Amino acid sequence: MVSVTAKPINRLPGPKPRRADMDMARGGPVTQQPGNSCQSFEEIGSLGALGQPAGPHRLRLAPGIGGVAQLPLFEEANLPAPIIREHHDATGAPAIHIYGIPGHELGGGGLLQRDGQVFSQADVVPGYFNTYLRAGGETMPEIWQRGLFKPDADIYAFDAPVALAIHPNVVYGHFLLEMLPRLHLLSWLRRAGLPFLTALHYHIPSWAKQIIGHYFAPDEIIWYDAATTRIRSPCFILPSMMQIDGRFHPAFNMAVDEIADFLRGSVPPSADRKIWLSRARHPGASHGLTNQDQIEAMVARLGYRIIHPQNLSLAEQIAVMEGAEIIACAYSSATHNSIFARRGTKLFCVNRLNRYQSGVGRLRSLPTAYHLLDPARFHAGPLPGVASGWYDVDPAALRDALLRFETWQPSHDTAV
Repeated sequence: MVSVTAKPINRLPGPKPRRADMDMARGGPVTQQPGNSCQSFEEIGSLGALGQPAGPHRLRLAPGIGGVAQLPLFEEANLPAPIIREHHDATGAPAIHIYGIPGHELGGGGLLQRDGQVFSQADVVPGYFNTYLRAGGETMPEIWQRGLFKPDADIYAFDAPVALAIHPNVVYGHFLLEMLPRLHLLSWLRRAGLPFLTALHYHIPSWAKQIIGHYFAPDEIIWYDAATTRIRSPCFILPSMMQIDGRFHPAFNMAVDEIADFLRGSVPPSADRKIWLSRARHPGASHGLTNQDQIEAMVARLGYRIIHPQNLSLAEQIAVMEGAEIIACAYSSATHNSIFARRGTKLFCVNRLNRYQSGVGRLRSLPTAYHLLDPARFHAGPLPGVASGWYDVDPAALRDALLRFETWQPSHDTAV
């Protein structure tokens, strides 16, 4: 993969299309259908060919490849077998592709559909969407679907390629691992000279708009209403996530370093070496510690600085991650900020929600701990027999585990 230095990109030549310059019509009846709207792709060999073939196509930027050996987990023998198995899964990372998808409409929270079938390629749309896209699956949440299938949606037709980097689940951790890599690849394409506009819907959070603003100027963005509008283009350009289900391509490391340099700017790394990422001020949280005040008082006595990520800019969050030697927290979206940590930084997670953090640990060589209350509760919940995703943590047991973790020295030689 070609590595480039991230920097502000040039504005798109010519004026942004105005509403009066577009063909506009009403949509017709659309009913969601199961399955992926594209089953095969023509392989192309140059950027200049992107958007030219009449059918679905893709440009490979880097081949699929395995990453570095996985470090063992802290006190691994005490953990449930599914966690250990997923942590050490040696399945290689996917190739990095740029997809060209004609014949579709863009709508809702950022999905493409054709005749009711959603484009759901595994390295572009995360696997958890399959819950809603497979035959007999659950109904997609309305906040994600919005106007994607509405028969009375306004249809805007552009005569130029339109790029897409956002999907409906704009939650901070998912944004970092699933959407920020796609934004970065799009900025690389623009700097390489490929002309296109980027489509975003009005409803994405303000913090996401601020990050996107680092990459694209206002006249490079098509803003649409996710509830009432769909967009047509001769070809939609979609970069891959550089990962599938947390199996990150090693080239993601270059992207992470470039993103950090780009977004952090002149903010120096923090002087805090031991940090606790707090959820105490996180509004609307669905899981976490019921006794977090007690826990935070305890970790503060151990010398951890309490960090409230939502009160910091992304540049400041990156600076905190780059300065830390030990990061501790209840597993949440903020945990994925560790992707910006220096290699070798230790990460201590209370609970465990999914395999993504083990993937980040492999990518960034982060020695990782999962402190579980009960093997049945290593998911956010609710699970069978588990009432909710909220739980108490024994302060004494957590304190002892943190002290052991601080002196733990893992190596690849001890990995399973």
